[in-house]
Amino acid sequence: MAKCKLTNQKRFKALLLTLILLLVSCAYIFSACGTNDDDDDDENTTKTDTQTFANADFEYFDNNSKSYLIPTANSWSKSSGSNALGESASSSLAKSGIMDTSLVWSDVFPQAKKDYDTYKDTDKDDIPKDVNYYTDIDNDYDIPGWDIANDAKKDGETLTDDAIKKAADDANPGTHWGKDSDGEKENGTNVLMLHNYRSDREQRGTAAKYTSTSITLQANTAAKVSVWVKTYGMTDYHGNEVTADNATRGAYISLTNSVGGSSQDALFVNNINTKGVSDNNGWQQYTFYIKASNYASTSFSLVLGLGQGGGKSKLEYVDGYAFFDDVEYSVLEADEYDAATATLDSQYTYKLNLAASNDLNKKNAATDTRTEKVYALDLFTPFEELKLQNVTNGWTIDDNGNSAEQMFDGKLKDTNDNKGSLVSLSSIKNGTNHLLKEAFEKYPFDENDEILLISSNRGANYTAKAGNTFEVESENYLAISFWVKTSEMNGGTGATVTLRDAMNKTTIGAVDTTTLTGVTLKDDESKKEDIFDGWQQCYLFVENQTKSTLSFTLEFSYGPTTVTGTDYSAYRSGFAAFTGFEQKEMTEEEFNLKTTGTYAVSASLLGDYKSATVGGGFDDVAYAPTDKIETGFADTRNYDGVYGGSNYVGGDSVGTDSEYNIKNDYDHAGLLNKAYSSAYFNGKAITALVQSYTRSATAAVVNADSWWKTILGNDVNQPLFITNPENTDAKFSYGYVAKSSSSFSASSYTTISYKVMLSEGAKAYLYLIDTTEPDSLDDARYKDTLNFNSGVSYRYDDNGNLVTKDPDDKDFSSKNDTLLYKQSNGLWAESKNYKGSDLYANLSNYEKDEDGNLTDVSDNIVYYNHDGKFYRYYDEDKDKYSVVVKDFKDAVTDKKITQDQLDQATVQGAQDAKLMQVIEGTEENAFKWITVTFYIANGDTAKNYRLEVWNGSRDGSEPMKANSFVIFDKVNGNALDADNYTKHLEENLRNAYPSYANTDKLEEAYSKDPSSFINGEDSSLVYYRYSLFDDSDYKPYDKNYDEDDKGDPYSEYEQKSYENTVAYFRYNTDSVYNTFVNFGAMDKTIESGSDDSGDSGDENTTDENQNVWLLISSIILAVILILTLIAMLVRKLVSNVKKGKKNAKNTYSAKRTHYMRKLKLEESQSDDDDNDILPDEDEIDEEDIYQVDEPDADDKSDDEDNK
Repeated sequence: MAKCKLTNQKRFKALLLTLILLLVSCAYIFSACGTNDDDDDDENTTKTDTQTFANADFEYFDNNSKSYLIPTANSWSKSSGSNALGESASSSLAKSGIMDTSLVWSDVFPQAKKDYDTYKDTDKDDIPKDVNYYTDIDNDYDIPGWDIANDAKKDGETLTDDAIKKAADDANPGTHWGKDSDGEKENGTNVLMLHNYRSDREQRGTAAKYTSTSITLQANTAAKVSVWVKTYGMTDYHGNEVTADNATRGAYISLTNSVGGSSQDALFVNNINTKGVSDNNGWQQYTFYIKASNYASTSFSLVLGLGQGGGKSKLEYVDGYAFFDDVEYSVLEADEYDAATATLDSQYTYKLNLAASNDLNKKNAATDTRTEKVYALDLFTPFEELKLQNVTNGWTIDDNGNSAEQMFDGKLKDTNDNKGSLVSLSSIKNGTNHLLKEAFEKYPFDENDEILLISSNRGANYTAKAGNTFEVESENYLAISFWVKTSEMNGGTGATVTLRDAMNKTTIGAVDTTTLTGVTLKDDESKKEDIFDGWQQCYLFVENQTKSTLSFTLEFSYGPTTVTGTDYSAYRSGFAAFTGFEQKEMTEEEFNLKTTGTYAVSASLLGDYKSATVGGGFDDVAYAPTDKIETGFADTRNYDGVYGGSNYVGGDSVGTDSEYNIKNDYDHAGLLNKAYSSAYFNGKAITALVQSYTRSATAAVVNADSWWKTILGNDVNQPLFITNPENTDAKFSYGYVAKSSSSFSASSYTTISYKVMLSEGAKAYLYLIDTTEPDSLDDARYKDTLNFNSGVSYRYDDNGNLVTKDPDDKDFSSKNDTLLYKQSNGLWAESKNYKGSDLYANLSNYEKDEDGNLTDVSDNIVYYNHDGKFYRYYDEDKDKYSVVVKDFKDAVTDKKITQDQLDQATVQGAQDAKLMQVIEGTEENAFKWITVTFYIANGDTAKNYRLEVWNGSRDGSEPMKANSFVIFDKVNGNALDADNYTKHLEENLRNAYPSYANTDKLEEAYSKDPSSFINGEDSSLVYYRYSLFDDSDYKPYDKNYDEDDKGDPYSEYEQKSYENTVAYFRYNTDSVYNTFVNFGAMDKTIESGSDDSGDSGDENTTDENQNVWLLISSIILAVILILTLIAMLVRKLVSNVKKGKKNAKNTYSAKRTHYMRKLKLEESQSDDDDNDILPDEDEIDEEDIYQVDEPDADDKSDDEDNK
């Protein structure tokens, strides 16, 4: 019985343990189920789009929340249309996006609007589960067809539910496959909808479009793109139905494209109206062929639109619907394009035209009566055949005169080698060289092409020279194209092509075509691998920017072209073949489209130009004429000479004709070099210089040998002269402008330093011109300098409140010195937690757009101008402006504060300075070098500029004086970093303001009277302490208007993190003009503090949702364990109570004593021990005592474990 009792106890514990494990397992299962539910949702709404043309079937969209009836199409971007000036159209109030045509629209959309109205203020968890609550159907006009039904009803009539439902069903376009067809089952029932609707029914419609992702075509390939379209309910700007009689508007399809990274004219089919189409369920398919450029990268996008125009151009606006579906895309070889478009009427084929306007490629679909709407866009540029002449060949001789033939004693030579000659394809195929026969088996070009072949059986390196002399006239361009193929080189040198221009060379190589990835055409239906059978196309783009006609030759090599230093292992047997030679004389526009890389290189012809004897100076000499600098002024290589006020500097032409709109046309300006100084002495180049010098009071006697050293100094090598040798003032100014932009990269330090010498009365100008592209095409470029602009700045405490004293001032009192309090909405008011409508901000530093809106640095609207007020927010759907904001100055007008208080809160007014220097020649500084230096500490935004140097002003208002000259020379200094910048700045501050012991004292004095420092005679100093609230990029944040729940982007901002900084300092002496500009003082990027917290919050929410079952199971488990412990304690307590009662009767017998002895227990052990483990007397008998049981297997195992 004892054994039986022990077994029962084990069973009870095992059962209890099993129960616990079962509960834990269930908890994890439930948890996994909870997680899988989320995964299932994602799986149901997120599919992987593998189409070559992304989301071509419009079956991929973002609706993971399942709260949208009109979700957004993946891989397509929606935007408003715009006019030729770039002015945008108004946004449509109605939703556009993906529509499921399989739904019964009359059942779904009207009910969705009713459900929205019912539950829009209800917590999501409280919405009944049987209600499909959609958040996007929040207006009547989001119900398809509602606008048409509403316009159709008579005045005074009520729009009935039946009318709305009928209109919704009528608006459903179905698919071009037909309802419930196999095509729908296979391809889906979703379509893309553009719905244009504006609330103003007197002036209807707008312009909107969807743009696909860009697709890049490989050179010498083509593509076919088609799309289905269906229109419905279109009316024009005045509310008239769009018909054949007013078919100057409608839907459109545009094939936008770029060649060489430059946008070209789109193929534009407009005025699409499918009302009269009966086939394919009223849908019409439009097909486009596009042939890629052969020498430049080609990319295109598909644009699907409804209505055109923008700004005040509204006549082509459309109100109504356009549906698009099933874009089909396939890639083609160039000859397949030719075959497909061979019979296409020329009026439907468009060629690349770099001089074209957008209208030239527009086709009016209303006049296209063809059943099949097919169009073609050919971006291919035809080249002419090039015949190589008088090819000579031999061993390659490198630039050191070494030849592998000499180095390896003829070991590489083989009498069967082809050192480089023109052969036919048939001679290769009929020859005995199996390697060549295999390589040319699938020759992809014209079989009649000549092939330049170089083959080497033992690794000899050969070069074949074409006898052609290619000439390029001045400022002309030429492109040469050919194909190359090599044997497998195993790391050796394959093919090399060298363009030789006198003493200069440009190369393509070394090419091993077996290692290259061939051109493969792949779309959703097919894949053609390596369509050119391993041949690689190569290009040489040649330009001649000199004043003379220059020539070059071509060389084709196999094997190493540098022999010196090579060993025997560098020479490998094999071949290199060249074919398909073509050439093209290009315009500058065509040349600029080129795409260069490893196998397409650009070369500028130099001729036999030789550098001047002495190097260094303002700039290098232009490539040609090569000897001009030996006798007079030479053109600059990296600068253009231009007239003041010409269109090259953002002005109109000077005078009544265009004679001043010519570059490098002035004979009395350019570079001179010290090496030829004696040759200049009697020439006109330095007439003005010598005459002015000899008239000066300090003039020394000079001659041909001494004048340079005496006047300019021996350390000046090649300066730039701009002179007026005439005895009368010129009618113009003249200067040199950099041909390309330079830039200050973000958070960088830069020094720009030049020396200037000028005659008395002359004026020298140095400009750093802003090269940022203007906002409007009508605005001139290169019109303005880079500017320092600090804007109006105010005092704020660490909480952002507007205050009259610096918070660090010992007398500062937040109670007495606070004028306006910063509110939780990012604006300021007269009290904390203000509930009124008088809200203020610093509006002085924002830019204004053409509508008077205040914009940030990226031209995004921050404050909307409406009815003479500025509003922080505008809801375009509801056409509602909200939250009026006034400038701090208006708080004085509103009598919230006094003018004196605002003056105390104002640190300083707006400060503006142009990055330029003007040096006026005086009797004191004439013939003395003056160093002009700009020290730039840039901020978080890169800035582009170009340097300009002038005699006279760039706008022409200050012409060159009679017998005047200005000389510029570059100063090469050390690289600038933060430490050097600070060192130079502090040194100049000490020199400019010697009366102050240190910069702290200077700053203290500045704070008391900024204007005396800002407007100094020989210096100008501006301190600036950055404040987010004065930044023109500040956008007040209000969580009540944060629809996307992005959080406060300025939550981590602390005003105390920013110190007073010298933002601008100009200091001029007799010999030094220094300008320090710290753009970083104003140009700051405030990192958002909400992103991390937002992500963290999302993550926590997700974890809580996923682990809710784990939490429940843990609670249950804990409760069970507690109850189990309680049950065990109660059981033990009851057992002990029973024992107590039996022990009180003294019922121990001889049997028990004998039992105790048998077990060798001490009799002295207390009978009433609480820890007694012996069975009670009534639980055993004598048989049990004397019986010896054999242990079972489990008992043996336990015993072994105990041992």
